[in-house]
Amino acid sequence: MLLSARGGRSRREAEIGRPGPMPGDGIDLRELRDLHPGDSFKRIAWRASARRGKLIVRDFEHDERDVVWIVVDASVELWAGTIGSAPLDFGIDEVAAVARRHLARGDSVGLAVLGGRLRGLLEPDRGARHAHHIGLALVLSTAAYDADRSELEERDVAIRVLEHLRPLDARVGRMGKMDLDRLAFRAEAAIPRAPFHAATPDAPSPRERALRKYLAAFGIESPPRSDPERARTEEAMVRFLDRLAGRKPRPSLVHVWAPPPDHAKPELVQALARLRRIGALVRWTAPRPELSIDLEDSVVARVVSDAVVLRSRMARERGERVLTRMGVRVQRVRRWGVPKTHVMESAASRMSMPAPPPAWVPDAKDEEP
Repeated sequence: MLLSARGGRSRREAEIGRPGPMPGDGIDLRELRDLHPGDSFKRIAWRASARRGKLIVRDFEHDERDVVWIVVDASVELWAGTIGSAPLDFGIDEVAAVARRHLARGDSVGLAVLGGRLRGLLEPDRGARHAHHIGLALVLSTAAYDADRSELEERDVAIRVLEHLRPLDARVGRMGKMDLDRLAFRAEAAIPRAPFHAATPDAPSPRERALRKYLAAFGIESPPRSDPERARTEEAMVRFLDRLAGRKPRPSLVHVWAPPPDHAKPELVQALARLRRIGALVRWTAPRPELSIDLEDSVVARVVSDAVVLRSRMARERGERVLTRMGVRVQRVRRWGVPKTHVMESAASRMSMPAPPPAWVPDAKDEEP
């Protein structure tokens, strides 16, 4: 991460990195591509279209620093799996790498975390401090501290707070387990000493919000609820992408990390078309749940794991084809040091698919042009 001094009357950071080419109303031809919903008819290359027998449009580019938005699906279903190997565990690493790469180029990066609704929002900014804020938001906003995402009821939260706070506050040792009001008061007093600056989680009462904030501020685990919320997250994502097209500064690149849709929903098609009309490029990275499989090394386990891997891979590829038809560029990720590689290797040998290499980098074919 690059550091730059603040100075001058504006007190702004110095520009870092080099401007990069981005789609827009420039004079340099970027590429000829198929017509997508939302493209202007003024950009149709009629001669090229006549030769190919389909509508082809011209994409131009101009040099400008990107305004990048990263949109993350943090539904509780994506926490399923072994601790440290759940799809969201891998997703946080992948999203952080995308943010770090763009910040190093000098781009402005914003972050939106969705889980049933908007869970966290960071406006686009630059610099090392903003990189720290993004990392913290990825950890805290995707967690299950809100009452509607956590498996813990208020009493369960209070027990965890009491066990953690007792060595830190001598007055808590004489407190009864059911004295939740006094416990919440002492927990609020201890939060300034916590290592993390956490937003206040949602809960029905101020007392429960204080107790849940204590868990978040000290990084105490809160297991996710088993109730699914993917449908509500998809609706929230469509609403956010639709509003993103009208935000200032105008986004030039939107990177979505989420499971791909199983069919082309009209609301999502319209939202993506609005982003394309303002010149924004949309990239989509789908999580790979098969990497989170943790089964015993037996004949039955291998058969079950092969079936799960095959079904997951087919669903992901089907969704990626839907995204491609909507004009979205699908970006795949190769990952380093994936645990439980025997599951992937056994499935790969039976399905004639390449096992994941021991590194994770964006595929060469999915790199920026």
